[in-house]
Amino acid sequence: MLKFVVADAQKYSLSPKVIDDAGYEYVRVIGQDEDGFYLLQSNLSLNTSRDRIGFRNRKYKIGYYDFNMNEKWTRKLEDEADNFNIDVVTMFNDHPMVLRSQWVKSENTITFSVEMIDSKGSGFNKKQPGKISYARESDLEKARVIVSKNNETACIVLQEIRSNDQVLHFITVDTSLSKARTYDPIVPYSEKQLEITEVAISDQGEISVLSVQEEKVPDEKRKKQMRYKLFMLQADATSFSEKAVTSGDKQLTEASLTLDNNNRKAVVAGFYNDNDSYTGTGVVFASWSLNGNAEPEIKTVSIDDNARIKLIGERNSGSNTGLYSYPIRKLVLRSDGGAVVIAEAAYYSEYSYYDYFTQSFTRRIEYHYDNVVIMSIHTNGTIDWSAVLRKSQESLDDGGVFSSFTSVLQSNRIDLIYNKDLSRNNAVGLFTVDNKGVSDQSNVSSSESSIYILPQSGKQVDENTLIVAAIQKKKLYLMKVEL
Repeated sequence: MLKFVVADAQKYSLSPKVIDDAGYEYVRVIGQDEDGFYLLQSNLSLNTSRDRIGFRNRKYKIGYYDFNMNEKWTRKLEDEADNFNIDVVTMFNDHPMVLRSQWVKSENTITFSVEMIDSKGSGFNKKQPGKISYARESDLEKARVIVSKNNETACIVLQEIRSNDQVLHFITVDTSLSKARTYDPIVPYSEKQLEITEVAISDQGEISVLSVQEEKVPDEKRKKQMRYKLFMLQADATSFSEKAVTSGDKQLTEASLTLDNNNRKAVVAGFYNDNDSYTGTGVVFASWSLNGNAEPEIKTVSIDDNARIKLIGERNSGSNTGLYSYPIRKLVLRSDGGAVVIAEAAYYSEYSYYDYFTQSFTRRIEYHYDNVVIMSIHTNGTIDWSAVLRKSQESLDDGGVFSSFTSVLQSNRIDLIYNKDLSRNNAVGLFTVDNKGVSDQSNVSSSESSIYILPQSGKQVDENTLIVAAIQKKKLYLMKVEL
């Protein structure tokens, strides 16, 4: 029986049965259809996106649940004959899509296979949409899949890393998994010179790639500068056009990309600092026409010291901590063409020591997830409002699985759900900010419930409902939060 618990203005419930995580302890809700949702499980972290191709130690299984969190079926996902190994499992057109690749070293080729899974657990519509060739001396990232906003196009992306440049191999497919196009544009920088951070495809097939370049400068105060670049590929083009994401002497320190399909724009928002400043001192809001035939619109707004202290906290105001310490977690488009930026103060520190008892060096990693800043940016670049969730989450050697937050986006507000205390007295907290910038805090569950959510496993499944994995008394459950 499903038991609902009401806490403040929302209610939550745990799944009727414990989730079997033996050998598959990493979990994520990846999507839903009209009748239920899909839970992906793996033996390795699902937050790792930089596996090299040929890495074969990862295992997957997938399950389907109704919205009361009753398990309908669970099955393992297997590699296939002829060395077709699983690269990624994602959602496309309301179904899980399994991407496999066959790596033939002797021929320097990779052939891709895609298969859909229906709500009964059966595979269907298996096809091989294409093959790519690469240079023998290249390194290859494991392929990933990006999906257009209208859910009509999926694009296989494989990054080939060469000594002096990088090739992005793209294979697009429609909902029938028929090949639409294969193309291989070059990014004219080595991986050491430039890191690719985000790739997105529009409803009409244009591809935008956000990247960051680190440059050393002869300055005692600063050892490097971050320069963001946007590479854009028209639907009928074979090569990228390169755009600089900058404005005068204002250099971005954090940035994120999204596509505005209604207004046909690529949008980048982020934080910047002046060349003579240590701390993040403003916001950049930039956009480029997806048609590629117009000048970019780049707008900046400065943040004065009082506002900066409000955002980053009094504790950090005298340090070198600024908005550049806040990686952008989500960039949400507003209906008027503006955007809401959600950024979190997140970092990790690593150290090692010699253990005389074991006579070996021990390596430890501390994970820190602190305040969350939410800013609503107008199309003219000004900040309409900002809000701050103040929290402090620290953990050791656990990958930060209980830290950070998961979110629900409603028509008139944003909800952040997170663990308030990673000790034994945790309550699951709720931070809400409406479309006027008015915020409120409450609890989803009390400390007496002893529930810890795994925030990065969560998924919004309708306008006001979240499904997220949770631990109670060392057992794994699914947790539904209705807001």
